[in-house]
Amino acid sequence: MAAEPTERIFGLDLARTAAIAGVLAIHFTAAASRLSDFPRFGFGSGVELFFALSGFLIGGLLIDIIDRGPDWRAWRVFMARRWLRTVPLYLLWLVVLMVFLPPERDRAGTFLAYATFLQNLAWPMPRWFNVSWSLTVEEWFYLLFSAAVLPLGALLGRSAIPIAALAFIVVPLSLRFGFVDEVASPSAGMRKVVVFRLDAIAYGVFMIWLCRTFAASMHRWRWLLFALGAVMIAASNWPDYFVTGRSVVVVRLTLLPLGFALMLPAARSLVSAPPVLIAPIRWVSERAYGMYVVHTSLMAMALTAAGGSWKAALFGLALAFVGTFLLADLSWRYFEKPILRAPPRPAGAPPPPADPVAEARAGPS
Repeated sequence: MAAEPTERIFGLDLARTAAIAGVLAIHFTAAASRLSDFPRFGFGSGVELFFALSGFLIGGLLIDIIDRGPDWRAWRVFMARRWLRTVPLYLLWLVVLMVFLPPERDRAGTFLAYATFLQNLAWPMPRWFNVSWSLTVEEWFYLLFSAAVLPLGALLGRSAIPIAALAFIVVPLSLRFGFVDEVASPSAGMRKVVVFRLDAIAYGVFMIWLCRTFAASMHRWRWLLFALGAVMIAASNWPDYFVTGRSVVVVRLTLLPLGFALMLPAARSLVSAPPVLIAPIRWVSERAYGMYVVHTSLMAMALTAAGGSWKAALFGLALAFVGTFLLADLSWRYFEKPILRAPPRPAGAPPPPADPVAEARAGPS
């Protein structure tokens, strides 16, 4: 059977590593291909895997809280842990960008919007620090879903999880279908707007509830679910075979996170691996959030410094790629990990695991 969620699970680390690898590959090779004949590769759905994985892990934490008996303090501790994992590095990098790569106008207003995660709440994502769109989706989901499910959990127990998850699936999906004809560019205008994307994380929450509630059945059928998820992900590339018009975007944004969520029970069952694989996968997994936050900004800085020289630009992209790993490692060692060493803990909760971030491995975070 799968290990408990508070243990380190190789398969989930592998999923996070695959997600960040896909994000880095598609962004760096896309930039290089615009400068030369460098081939573009990678998969453009790494963020969707991050969303599904985030819900899968966050859902497990919320189930634990409900099982212990949710209260006001438990919710505050949950949010404090989420914010300690995600917000400090985000705000630090936001300040760095304001100094070294500032927006063209309204710097004060831009900083305020980004610092409060309002840059794409119900409107198109600005181009500046564009990669932060998914972090905003994550933060609003943490806040809204936990605030909805924990009071409900006090009344209904674990049954609150699927009820709330279905609500967070149905509402964004309905909004996408309802507004698809009114959005100028659905592929960008919907994909990166919070109110249209909260369901992407809710699929993962629903899947961990199934795993924890029907453990034997989910373990038995995990590879069939994995195959079904893979089919959905493949089908997301050709939705125009069964959907016409602008609704193609809505279908794609549904199939991708749902497909990845279906694959996670199988990943959860991979509790270990040969040491030669565990060490590098864990290294990347722990630093994935830092890589995600900084990589596009380093690319932009490199391309700006290169001026009009394509050779200098390619060299700069190579430096930005290496710098992404180096900066993420420094951030993890000297900034993120120290912050996570002593997270708040609700009364009556079990002591934190030996790994100080075993409970904070979610999403791009």
